[in-house]
Amino acid sequence: MKKFDVAALGSGNIDIFLSIPSLPTRGGKVVVGEQAGGTVANSACAMGQLGLNVVSVSCVGNDHSASIILDGFKKYHVNCDFVQVIPELIANTAIIFIDELGEKTLVYSPGSDHEWDKEKALQAIAQSRYFYTMPADIEKFRMLAEYSRSQMTKVVVDIEPHIIATPEHLARILHLADIAIFNYDGFIRGYATEPDFTLLHDIQDEYQLDAVVVTLDVRGVIAVKGNEQVKIGSYTIPVIDTTGAGDTFNGAFVYSLIKNMPLIEALKFASATAAINITALGARGHLPTPSEVNIFLSQHD
Repeated sequence: MKKFDVAALGSGNIDIFLSIPSLPTRGGKVVVGEQAGGTVANSACAMGQLGLNVVSVSCVGNDHSASIILDGFKKYHVNCDFVQVIPELIANTAIIFIDELGEKTLVYSPGSDHEWDKEKALQAIAQSRYFYTMPADIEKFRMLAEYSRSQMTKVVVDIEPHIIATPEHLARILHLADIAIFNYDGFIRGYATEPDFTLLHDIQDEYQLDAVVVTLDVRGVIAVKGNEQVKIGSYTIPVIDTTGAGDTFNGAFVYSLIKNMPLIEALKFASATAAINITALGARGHLPTPSEVNIFLSQHD
């Protein structure tokens, strides 16, 4: 019996967000907020809030930012036993501009380069049913994914455009994965065509994947899993901030896998979880519990 449901490898960062109708004019003033963020970290928090036993494999410094990141994990029940403290580390920062429609523009400021603790990662993976990450460093990912398979741990990858250097690079990632979740831009970067069921089944068969999912922004999501194929639209709700919508969807989809939901129910559940989150400000604006998601689903078909 594995101790954890999911080992989520990816450090948190600091989100500085500005909710503005347009860029400030000369002499203007805007209100700045600060929250914990980070793509994999956000997904881990969504999983934790849904009730999964999730452990973060990540690094923090020992400054104010580290306190915000760790407090964010603890708020959403993410285990921090495998978080490495590196005193001199400076967290990555995302500066997020949010317009009156809730759409975001993001400026990313990298923090410190640092060595990650290989042994902590391997220990966490061995104790987890699923390993979730965004595989930006292909050699690091290869080693961890191969180890995951030796430990009967399923590998879930979040694929966005910046991690796809070449088609060959994408192929290496998919060969090592069990479940692939693309955002729309990542899929277009990898395949230069719109996703459809035939192509998704071809990808699934070529790389022997359990599931392939492509989120389509406001158009919804399309996915295949085994012989199942489903495409659904998005929920119509008042939007405050779309930051973290994809991260929340991914975390909820992993939850649905662990709960063995049929694909259509999994996509509805994950989409509803993301929809609830974007009704508040920040990447973790309103991460819901399963009961909140089920109430939402009962009110929106």
